[in-house]
Amino acid sequence: MVGFTVREAQEADAQAMLDYLDELTLEPGLPILLSHERAMSFTVESEQELIRQHHTQSNAQLLLALDGERIVGMLGMMGGRRPESAHSVTLGISVAKDRRDRGVGRALMTRAIEWARGTEGVSRIELEAFSDNARAIHLYEQMGFIAEGMRRRAFIKGGVEIDCLIMALLL
Repeated sequence: MVGFTVREAQEADAQAMLDYLDELTLEPGLPILLSHERAMSFTVESEQELIRQHHTQSNAQLLLALDGERIVGMLGMMGGRRPESAHSVTLGISVAKDRRDRGVGRALMTRAIEWARGTEGVSRIELEAFSDNARAIHLYEQMGFIAEGMRRRAFIKGGVEIDCLIMALLL
């Protein structure tokens, strides 16, 4: 499904990013670690700094999926700062509830992988997914990611222990 565009985040997007996080983190049962309380502690200035970090680090990328002015998905990748880990970028992605299963996640992932393949020095994309997030895991597998292991009881959210599947795509 079309009806959205994907582009790099700009400093002017900071307030829209906060609005997106507000909406996203209010969703009950959402398989992300960011709490609504923590998301509400972010400021326009802190989001602008995050965007600047992604722009100035050669192994980082911050993408937005937009339907008009509304952010409907976000994907961030950032690599290590040490020479030994600079080749490996960690990916995080989210999609607005009303836009899931409509191609937003796939479009963000496709653009991110294209960027990584075209970026000198980046040869690995890794991510973690809650082990019960079948929708996300299915997309990652379709995009070529391979499961590398499981972090058992990696997180506790709402008193529930959560296992995380580690996945990676070698470029």
